[in-house]
Amino acid sequence: VRRGSIYHTNRSGEPPNLVARPDSTRGMSNLAWPTLLPGGDAVLFTIVTDTGRRTIGVARLGSGTVIDLGIEGMRARYLPTGHIAVGRLGNVVYGVAFDARRLRVSGGPVPLLEDVIVKPGGATEIAISDDGTMIHRSGLALRTLVLVDEHGAVVRTLSSPRAYLWPRLSPDGKRIALTLGTANAYTLNDTWIFDIQSETMTRLSDRERPEWTPDGRSILTADLGGAERGILTQPWDGSGSPIHYPEL
Repeated sequence: VRRGSIYHTNRSGEPPNLVARPDSTRGMSNLAWPTLLPGGDAVLFTIVTDTGRRTIGVARLGSGTVIDLGIEGMRARYLPTGHIAVGRLGNVVYGVAFDARRLRVSGGPVPLLEDVIVKPGGATEIAISDDGTMIHRSGLALRTLVLVDEHGAVVRTLSSPRAYLWPRLSPDGKRIALTLGTANAYTLNDTWIFDIQSETMTRLSDRERPEWTPDGRSILTADLGGAERGILTQPWDGSGSPIHYPEL
């Protein structure tokens, strides 16, 4: 995947060929989590829309046409039984019958596993063998913020467990910029500023993947939705409006 589009290459290292790109006229902003289907002539993937909705899509190599299967979920895997398994809201893995030759689903999705870790970014913690055996990780995608010394030893626990992602320490060491998602859903993630001394958090924006500027005055966040993908920058304390730098 590059810039929200899916490419295909071979073992000889030839330049990658475009397989499919998001169709902005249909509200698509990103294609993610590709996996080749049996036979190697089609690819299964996740479609991300401008509103953050995730559905499963498929495309044949060489056609460039994105087929939306209309199944909500993400990180689809093909099963040798002729089904696909997808992670969905609420830490549940669903299965639906799928014709890999005609690239069609039949019937509706049914729950296969509950209490499976489905991370806000899309990763679904399951693995499936060629004979259809499935293993998974259960629980919630919760983490704790801690400070460590130069040897990696924990010197201070900063927070109770929550769905923290991509924590970044400010240049002056006083604050942490991070993404706060949901423990059991793939809803949109927000950027928050954690003050280490007071152990309080302040919401900065509805974007994710924060990074500090070298002077520590501003936060860079990724804008992955809509047609105007790019980077936004704004003061860490929210005192100014964000500035958008479009993707080239």
